[in-house]
Amino acid sequence: MKLEDLITCLKELGLKYEARMNAAGGTVIALERGGRIIGLFPSSDEPNMLWTNPLLEDRAASRELFGRANHWNIGGERVWLSPEREYHVMALEPSVRYTVQQSIDPGAYRFEKSEQGERSGSIAWRQEGSARQFRSGKDVRFELAKSVRLADDPLRCASDERSDDYSFIGYEASIALTVEEERDIPPLSSWSVIQVPAGGYAYAPTYGECRPTDLFAPTSSSRLAVSKGMVRFKMDAKASHKLSLKSWQTTGRFGYFRQDDRGLCSLVLRAIAPDPSSDYLDTPWGDPEDRGHCVQLYNDDGKIGLFGELEHHAPAVTRNQDQGKLVGWDRSQLWCYSGSFRAIARIADKLLGVDISRST
Repeated sequence: MKLEDLITCLKELGLKYEARMNAAGGTVIALERGGRIIGLFPSSDEPNMLWTNPLLEDRAASRELFGRANHWNIGGERVWLSPEREYHVMALEPSVRYTVQQSIDPGAYRFEKSEQGERSGSIAWRQEGSARQFRSGKDVRFELAKSVRLADDPLRCASDERSDDYSFIGYEASIALTVEEERDIPPLSSWSVIQVPAGGYAYAPTYGECRPTDLFAPTSSSRLAVSKGMVRFKMDAKASHKLSLKSWQTTGRFGYFRQDDRGLCSLVLRAIAPDPSSDYLDTPWGDPEDRGHCVQLYNDDGKIGLFGELEHHAPAVTRNQDQGKLVGWDRSQLWCYSGSFRAIARIADKLLGVDISRST
């Protein structure tokens, strides 16, 4: 779906959105519902680099589906609560019962007053809610504030790069998760997820050779390649697999390369600042003591959409004496490039240290 089509769709569905454009015409579309980034366009004449639910093309069906207060899977980038085992897995036995709590997604997000004008200012959301902790049987009341602002191309000062050789759009996201002071600190952090269209490869640079943890079914060598300093993962939406790297394994950058049917290449990168000294709470569902998981790559089996996901968990909330609250923070950048294979290959080498020609 192209930029003009997405904006027309959101208007016809009555979904509140905001747009931000960089100087070269790259555009970010933010959606109030679900606190999402729903559109990522390095150039206005190119398709969305984020996956969106194809039902958006069917106005009647999407009105019915997204008119429901509890339907979440519209696509784009979202924020959930972590650990997954605590807030999304209702039961593990005799069979897994998974849920997305309405208070988490789509939640009750509202746009706040943003800075500057429509073309370049920041965008901010806020929501308050109560989420069930399924392992403890307790509820936790939380407030989540999120903001994004456009980011400059990290390669703008590279002397051997020409900005007219590719298109770029990027943003920085900041998340503040707060809970009123409690005697016992609940297991809680933010969990950011980017949905991308299937048909490409995810790359996660590592320190040394690190075999990621399989959170679902074991991943075969036909889909996963592990080498010193790099994890490569095929995302084709044909089988459900999820890989996880711990905070001390990841360099903090990971991304997704894809070449579409027209030959247009794209690279979506996430940059975070992992802190191995902090507590990362997400675990395999069957092993709650195996903590420290931070960066995750997910391939859907196509049952809820033809997409993959780039995910990261923030450190756990901690006591903030000045605020008298429990507070968790996360700050990340998302950089998105599109262009010829040659241009995107150079960028992937510079920002991820990977030779994407091995994926084609």
